[in-house]
Amino acid sequence: MTRHSTLQNDDPNAPVTRGEFHGFKGEFYIFKQEMIVFKQEMIEFKDYVYRSLDHMTEILERLDQERIFTEEGLRRSEETSQNHETRITMLEQIITA
Repeated sequence: MTRHSTLQNDDPNAPVTRGEFHGFKGEFYIFKQEMIVFKQEMIEFKDYVYRSLDHMTEILERLDQERIFTEEGLRRSEETSQNHETRITMLEQIITA
């Protein structure tokens, strides 16, 4: 059995008496309180991570929407350019005919 340094009896072979558990009980209470605080800190950290991920997801969704908008604009511009080229070709044929 490992003995804690706060025990009153310094002899490692001496039997453990009821009075020696008084310090252990206090240390256990402190440990329990530390675990409660640690658990709360982990919950807060998890919430922070989830909020950060939500924020990043929102940014990525907006960027994707902008990408789609830009692609559609480029498609319309190319279509308009092709229509103009077709009209120019037709007009050149009419003029040269």
